[in-house]
Amino acid sequence: MGYDVIGITTDGGGNIVRAVEYVYPDVPRQRCMVHVQRECLNSITLHPRSPEGRMLRNLVMRLSDVASTNDKLWWLTMYRRWVEDNAEYACEKGTIPNTGQTYFIRNDLRKAYIHLKRAVPNLFRYIDNPGLPRTTNSLEAFFGHVKDQLRLHRGLRKPVSTTS
Repeated sequence: MGYDVIGITTDGGGNIVRAVEYVYPDVPRQRCMVHVQRECLNSITLHPRSPEGRMLRNLVMRLSDVASTNDKLWWLTMYRRWVEDNAEYACEKGTIPNTGQTYFIRNDLRKAYIHLKRAVPNLFRYIDNPGLPRTTNSLEAFFGHVKDQLRLHRGLRKPVSTTS
């Protein structure tokens, strides 16, 4: 096609990830930090009640500060400490007495932890690959007019009845 693909930044959706890995298996894939932050914060909220949730929220918010290899190493160290101290707590199960059915006691904290855990391997590719964007914001802004047009289209209207 005449382009050298240096890397791809995605929101982490399964279909795009599989397509990218199939077409460009050796190209670095960066997870969009904004999407990771948004998903994690949707689960644990901006004001988590538990200390474990507050620690994870602070860690997620610090993703934006990672700009160098040293920052990356610091963040990964803090993340690993959180996992060692809190992953079991986040994934603790309870049992409904009458049915014996199990459930996650802290499901929102667990969701944020699992989302972050899956994102970490591709979260800092931009540091070793200059020019690779860490978010998809510029791409989404570029195609914003398409989203606006799709929102304007409301489908076909029902014909107006002329009988009285």
